Amino acid sequence: MRREHVPKTVEEVNAHFAPLGEDIMDRMREIMPHHLWVWDKEERHRAWCDHCGTFVTIDKSRHRGRSFCPTCLHEAEVIHLWRGVKTLQDRALVYFYGNSIVNPEILTAQAVYVELNWGPAYMEECMPWQLEPEVYVDSRSVFVYGEGAAAIRPAGGCRIYNARRENRYELCKPAGPRWHAYMNMGYAGLPFYVDTESLDEAVAATPFRYIWDAVGDDFQRWGTRGVYLRFFTLAARYPFATECLAKLGPLTRDYLFDYCENGSRGSTGTPIQWRGKTVAKVLRASLTKEEKKWLHTTTYMNWGILGAWQYLRRSGCQSISMMDMVRYGMVSVNRLEKLSAVIRLPRILRYLKKQQERNGNRKITVDFYRDYIWDCRRLGIDLHEKSNLLPRDLVEMHRTVSEQVMEMLRLEEERHRIAQGTLKLRRDKGKERAWQKRRKTIVRKYSFEAGGMTIYVPQHLKELIAEGAAMHSCVGGYIDRVAEGGAIVVFIRKAGDLKERIGTMEIAADGSHIVQARAKYNQSLPPEAEAFVEAFEAAKIKRRRERESA
Repeated sequence: MRREHVPKTVEEVNAHFAPLGEDIMDRMREIMPHHLWVWDKEERHRAWCDHCGTFVTIDKSRHRGRSFCPTCLHEAEVIHLWRGVKTLQDRALVYFYGNSIVNPEILTAQAVYVELNWGPAYMEECMPWQLEPEVYVDSRSVFVYGEGAAAIRPAGGCRIYNARRENRYELCKPAGPRWHAYMNMGYAGLPFYVDTESLDEAVAATPFRYIWDAVGDDFQRWGTRGVYLRFFTLAARYPFATECLAKLGPLTRDYLFDYCENGSRGSTGTPIQWRGKTVAKVLRASLTKEEKKWLHTTTYMNWGILGAWQYLRRSGCQSISMMDMVRYGMVSVNRLEKLSAVIRLPRILRYLKKQQERNGNRKITVDFYRDYIWDCRRLGIDLHEKSNLLPRDLVEMHRTVSEQVMEMLRLEEERHRIAQGTLKLRRDKGKERAWQKRRKTIVRKYSFEAGGMTIYVPQHLKELIAEGAAMHSCVGGYIDRVAEGGAIVVFIRKAGDLKERIGTMEIAADGSHIVQARAKYNQSLPPEAEAFVEAFEAAKIKRRRERESA
C-alpha cells in the first residue's frame, strides 16, 4: 500500500467517494419500512406491496396493523390511503461502507439520509408506486490505515435535511454516528442502521481486515450503534495497539468495544499506551506466557482486571498473576490500594492460599479479608498485632468480629431510640406528670417479691423506651397507654440486682388479669420466671378479685 495522507479539506474527503449508485438506492429501499397499501374501501383486502412491487390479497386489513405479503412473505404495515396518510413519513439514517475510488485499500463510510413524505404525494394524488424517496448524503468518513481518519458533516453540525438546499459541509473530528444530531433536533424515533453487508465486503479489501477478522463477530453481536466509526478511527490512527487488544482474547476485545462505545470515560483505571509498538508497551507491563494463554481462553469478562494488573506491576509486584487475581478477587485498583496500605499484597495472597487450604478449599477472596479488616477498625482492634492482622483462622475471626460489630450497631441503635423517645417525652411533660400520679397506686397494689425475683414499677416513662430497646420488644410504644391508664406495665427483675432484666409484664388496666409476660425477643419466660408470675397472679390478681367479689 502506498502511503496516503489523511484528507484535510472537504474536497479531499469527497474525492474518495463516487456518486450514490443504484446499488445503494436498492439497499435503501430494502431497509426502509415497508407497507401494504389499500386504496379501495370496497376491496380492503386488495393491496399493493412496496417490497415486491405487486398487487396481492392479504388476510388482515386493519389500518396500521401488520400483515404478510403472500408473494414475498415479507411482513409490512397495512395503510389505508383514506386514513392518516397526510402526516405519514418514513425516514432513516443508514451507514454504508465502501472503498475509496482513489485507493481501494482506504476504507470509507457515509451516512445516507432517506425520506418518503407520503402526505404531499397523497395531496397530489400520487399513488405509492409512483413516489421516489428523497436521498441525501449526511456525512462522510475516510479511514487511512496507520495515518488516521477525517470526516465531514453539514456545516454547523445541523441535519442534512436543513442544509440540503445549500449542501455545505465542514471538516469535523471523526466521532460517533450522526443519529444523535437528528434525535436532538426533533427527529425522535429516527431509524438508524448500519449496512453490515457493505461493511464486511469493504473491510476485506483493506489492511483493516486483520483486525476486523478478530473483532467483527463480537462487535456485531454486542452492538452496532456508534461503535464501528469510533473503532475504525482508532484502528486507523493506532493500528498496532488496536490489533493487540483485538487478538489477545475476549477480555481485551470487550475492553476495546467498551472504549469505542464510551470513549476514555468508560475505561478509567485502565490506561492503554495507544502509541506503543510492542505488547508490553501497549499494556504498560509485560505478560507472562501463562497470562497470554489465559487471555486467549478465558471467559472472564471484567476488564477492570487490566487496570488492577497494571497497578500491581507499577508497584513492583511481579509474583501475582492474572489467574491469581481472578481466583482471589484482586480485580479492583481501589481495593488493592486500600489493602496495600495495611499489608503487602504478595503476603496477603500467600495468607489467603493457606486459609483456603485450612478451610477445605473454601473460596476466600480479598473482599472477605477486607471486610474483616474493616470490622476490626470499627471495633478499634490493633492491627499492628500479627495475630489480629493475620489470624490463624480467618473464617472464625471474621464471624466473631462481625457479630461484635452487629452488636455494636444494635447498641448504637438502642441509644438512638432511647434518645429520641426521651426527647419526645421532654416535649410532653403532661404525660410524665400523669404517670407519677398513678405510679404510687400501682406500687402499693403490685409490689411483690419471691424466688429471688421482684416486681419493679418504672419510676419514669422513659424507662419503657430503655426496656423495649434492651428486651427487643415493642413496650417502648406503650408510653401513651400507660400514661393515660389504658395499661399497666411492670418489669420482672432480679431481687438482688435491679439492673438484671428477666421479663416484661402487662396487666389489664382494671387489674383483672395479666395480659402478657415475655422475656427478651418476645420469647416465653424461663421456668423459674413463669413460676414467679404464677405466684404473683395468685397473690395480687386472684386474691384481690376474691376480696372485691366478697
